[in-house]
Amino acid sequence: MSGPAVRPRRAVILGGSRGIGAAVTEHLAARGDDVAIVHRTASAAADRTRTAALRHGGRVETILADLSVPEQPAAAMATAAQRLGGIDVVVLAAAAPLTLKRMQKLTAADVTAQLQGSVMVAFEALQAAFPWLCEGQDAAVVFILSSCTVGTAPSQYGAYTIGKYAALGLMRTLATEWASRAVRVNAVSPSLTLTEYVDFLPPQVGQQAAEHTPLRRLATPEDTAAAVGFLLSPQAGFITGINLPVSGGGVTV
Repeated sequence: MSGPAVRPRRAVILGGSRGIGAAVTEHLAARGDDVAIVHRTASAAADRTRTAALRHGGRVETILADLSVPEQPAAAMATAAQRLGGIDVVVLAAAAPLTLKRMQKLTAADVTAQLQGSVMVAFEALQAAFPWLCEGQDAAVVFILSSCTVGTAPSQYGAYTIGKYAALGLMRTLATEWASRAVRVNAVSPSLTLTEYVDFLPPQVGQQAAEHTPLRRLATPEDTAAAVGFLLSPQAGFITGINLPVSGGGVTV
């Protein structure tokens, strides 16, 4: 006699329409999860990601929300829970626009934008999701951070690095506090990745980064999606509070 059927896990991916977030969306859909893609303005990208994920036969929802606006992250989580019937998994892949400036040129607005995009969005969304996660199936959260949090901080990425380190602190606090509720919280930190997010960089920057990576290439969104998938899986059921580099053997952006 077979055991009771295991229902699909219900995953919410903030910033799930592009780049790493889109790769995570398709990875989770491919293994049978129901997914909700939360996106801001990239409607065409969200439609493409949804179409790709639907090929795997599960449920795929798209939710339009400007996560930079207070209360929108919480509202997006409530909508996702309503559409999916609950929340088991949250992946935080949304990111603020990248501004490259040396520290003496940074403004308070530059730093605040990164803190909003990396920390406050996650803080508000996860506070809202907590009741559903506590009732979820093998509940888990993964932050998408950066390899700048595990190595030397790169020059001109000051605001970005500050935001990612603050998010790392939030991740570790949640891992400690939520462990008693059987909610695991981890992070992955990819190095420079082939996404639209870094398309504005001069070509030589990517080439130099690949040459200085022991595996001699840049990361792909699928590399990080696979690491996220592992941390969300039952095989990682006794892992919480870690920051996993996905950097080809290197530790800096």
